[in-house]
Amino acid sequence: MKNWNRTGKIKAVILAALFLPNLLSPVGVPGQQNPAMVFMLFIFGLASVFLTAKVSSKILRREIIKPTWNDNPLTISKPLSFIHFCSFFFVVIGASVLLGTAIQFHALSFYGLSLVSFGFGMLAGIRLVLKGAGDKAAKI
Repeated sequence: MKNWNRTGKIKAVILAALFLPNLLSPVGVPGQQNPAMVFMLFIFGLASVFLTAKVSSKILRREIIKPTWNDNPLTISKPLSFIHFCSFFFVVIGASVLLGTAIQFHALSFYGLSLVSFGFGMLAGIRLVLKGAGDKAAKI
């Protein structure tokens, strides 16, 4: 946290501001929910990041380098920086929905689990892309 630049601090404030409304007023628990959807969203997040990064690197000639928290997510030349921020967005929103639903309704929210799963799938996709990039991504 002490190594954060201005961009990192702004991103943290944005995520904290988005955490509070879902914590205080969570989404209600609808009746029919499919637990398999949690796993499917993890796979979708993983595959979408992998395909987006491969298209960006091969067709659009974008850099595939390891993202850090201090990277600007709006930099077009580094697509993984935006995906990295989006993955943390989904994890934070999902965690706040899970926590808010547990506090207010004393129930488990599959909506919150789905968001967290999608965010972790995106993070796993970034890791998979970086392993596939090999030496180029490891040097950065």
